[in-house]
Amino acid sequence: MSAKEIANVFYGFFLIIKFDERFIDHFENSEKAFWKSFYAAIVIAPVQLIYEWGLYVSSDERPGLIRSIPIGVLEYIILWTLFPLVMIYITKVINREENYFRYIVSYNWFQMCISITIMPFIILSVFNFLPASISSLLETLVFLLFVFYNIFIAKVILKLQTGPGFSIVLIDILLTLLVTQIILSIL
Repeated sequence: MSAKEIANVFYGFFLIIKFDERFIDHFENSEKAFWKSFYAAIVIAPVQLIYEWGLYVSSDERPGLIRSIPIGVLEYIILWTLFPLVMIYITKVINREENYFRYIVSYNWFQMCISITIMPFIILSVFNFLPASISSLLETLVFLLFVFYNIFIAKVILKLQTGPGFSIVLIDILLTLLVTQIILSIL
């Protein structure tokens, strides 16, 4: 990616944080941009790895590393691809197919930017460098940010009201919970 494309992503993120609908102009509505947006998964993978390692070492019952590493990688890939796949069908059902690429592009880059912003604090929490009360507050804050900003993104790009926008975010949350529970049952 060029420096201009990277700057565009971060400026789009800045506009999302301000609830400025002009963010839409900073995320392309193309298949090429769609595929590039999955670089976000690569960018935050090291941070996610540190987080997962923190969970692993703080766990009382640790599954073997030989088993948990490939399962963790599979979980990461599924979590990055399942929601975009489901959104293909949702955008068809709600008659917003023309906005699918822009929605996923915005969604993926937003996930990266919010992760870069928040994950260092969550990692400190996992390694017990923060008090439990602050950790709980952070987890709640992250969840609420995820919900509110993703509703905003869905409302603007998919031209939805708050209720349907929330439904899309809820589907994302439920898919994540489902995948996580399945992975935990495998471990």
